[in-house]
Amino acid sequence: MAEWVLRKRGTTSLDLRGRILDTYDAGEGTREDVARRFRVSLGMVKKLLQQRRHTGDIAAIAAALAQVTPKDALGWFVSCGFSFC
Repeated sequence: MAEWVLRKRGTTSLDLRGRILDTYDAGEGTREDVARRFRVSLGMVKKLLQQRRHTGDIAAIAAALAQVTPKDALGWFVSCGFSFC
């Protein structure tokens, strides 16, 4: 039986995010293949694809939000389907 070690992971670097998406865009595998290749979760790959599709950017959301006004940030969250009610 495999033993899993839980550890807190930091933000995925912008370089790694770019390599993940470049690999997927080049057709070098499915989302699952790319996740295994770079040792990230399938959810991470899906999140990157969705974030790029919605915002055109792949920077960590916290870093991206640091560069925009609160009004712009709220608009982004609403456009991504978040509800604050």
